[in-house]
This record gives sequence, structure tokens and C-alpha cells, in this order.
Amino acid sequence: VAEHSAEGDCWIIINGKVCDVTQFLVQHPGGARPILKKAGKDATKVFDSVGHSKDAIEMVTSLCVGELKEESEPAQES
Repeated sequence: VAEHSAEGDCWIIINGKVCDVTQFLVQHPGGARPILKKAGKDATKVFDSVGHSKDAIEMVTSLCVGELKEESEPAQES
């Protein structure tokens, strides 16, 4: 996800879902800047704190390209 952190290739993570928001940047009512600040990163806290509408939440779901896999814990040394 971190590799997708530019205006022409912008992915964010919201609630464990990976979303390709590249095409949405120009449509975002708040402008591209708030999204670009979190490009390639987890934007869940910012997204939730804004209080997005039900429509916005559904839109994000439609932009989902996958789910973030939890990394397995490193092996313990004995």
C-alpha cells in the first residue's frame, strides 16, 4: 500500500480495507489534499473523525481493492 502514495496512484486503508482512491481525488468534496496527506497509509482515524455520510462510507466500500492482511508475529527466539 505504501507504494501507492502519489496523486496519480493513491491508495489508502480504511478499517482494514485497501481502497484505490486515485480517480476519486478530483471528486472529493474536501479536495484532494486531505486524502493525499494519508496516501499509502491508514486513514481510518481521520476518515472516522470527519463523520462521513452513509453515502461516503458506501463509496469507500466500492473503491475497495482488497483487505489488509495482518502480519504474523515474528518467531520467538529460545
